[in-house]
Amino acid sequence: MTIKMKKVLLILGIVSLFLIAGCSDTPTGKTETEEEKEPSKSSDIICSYNAYNCADFNTQIEAQTVMEYCGSGDIHYLDGDDDGIACESLP
Repeated sequence: MTIKMKKVLLILGIVSLFLIAGCSDTPTGKTETEEEKEPSKSSDIICSYNAYNCADFNTQIEAQTVMEYCGSGDIHYLDGDDDGIACESLP
């Protein structure tokens, strides 16, 4: 496993924890505006140039998370058939 892939997996793990925490039924006491102003903890994901391909991920959900985090445009070309699903061949 390459260092780059280890970094991606670490970042995806952190993103997953924040996504799970965001699904809690317990209110945080913050308004949506306050939550939007908080800096992202996933800032290590590269979205400024084509840095990843499907081989860099172990699962489809990892690739999907990166593609969605980087927003529209699919900078990494993870969605070959442009159907909104990244790296469909991955488990």
